[in-house]
Amino acid sequence: MVFTLSQKIWAFLPVMLIALGAWCGVMLYINMLVRWIGPENLNSVAYLKRYYVLMDFALAMPVLLIAGPVIEGLIWRAPLIILFDEMSPIAWGAAIVSSVLFGYAHSFNPLVRLPEIVARQEEGRITADDLKVAHDQTVQLKSAVSIRFIRMTQVFLPALGGVFLCWQGTANQSLWTAIKYHTLWNLMVVYLLPFMLISFSFLVGAASYIDRRFRTRMWLISRGK
Repeated sequence: MVFTLSQKIWAFLPVMLIALGAWCGVMLYINMLVRWIGPENLNSVAYLKRYYVLMDFALAMPVLLIAGPVIEGLIWRAPLIILFDEMSPIAWGAAIVSSVLFGYAHSFNPLVRLPEIVARQEEGRITADDLKVAHDQTVQLKSAVSIRFIRMTQVFLPALGGVFLCWQGTANQSLWTAIKYHTLWNLMVVYLLPFMLISFSFLVGAASYIDRRFRTRMWLISRGK
């Protein structure tokens, strides 16, 4: 059955209104929390370092896992879901254009995160407590090649994920599908992947240490010691 554009808009309107309401609820909560904590504290590296885990759960996670996927789904995926019934060649072209713009929007994200800023402070390489100034000082310590690589990653990964989200949302004719996968993507990239990399590095380091100790012990035994 083929629906007209106006029929599809009316069909998706309740879902979009619910999603918009969820976004407004999260942003209202964030605004109240920011007012309670105080903007001066949220701009202090020392304060954010002290309450890093609490700030991550209270502020970052609601934005990354709820507000971000919802509003970006409404802006970048909902129009395609309404305009196209399936992934036709034109729909794929629109998905690519939408995803490139989606990736470009992420190029304005900070180049470094708080843990790296804190690490440079502890090394004595930066001194500022103001978050923006400390961020800029940390960026200045990076090479031009490193900065270009980070920028490319900030654009390419969201654009790649955006194509997948447009495909899933349009193919399933479901905004919730696109939002769900976006939430899972953010959860994996921001939280699970770094944890997995740290765990893997720890296991490799432990295995290397055990191997060195074993080789040293075998060498001592061979020398009769």
